[in-house]
Amino acid sequence: MTGYVLIGSAAARTANGQFDELGRPPMTQETTQPGVGEGSMAVPLVYEHLASYG
Repeated sequence: MTGYVLIGSAAARTANGQFDELGRPPMTQETTQPGVGEGSMAVPLVYEHLASYG
């Protein structure tokens, strides 16, 4: 796998219908790549932390 693993709302924008059968947008920690999740949990938390610095 190369490139970026997208999560949450970013995954929804680029998933090409991947989440359509769920009938809902992906949740915050859901990714565009099956089996990739543990590391993705850190990504939004890091962004949130960095955003707190303004």
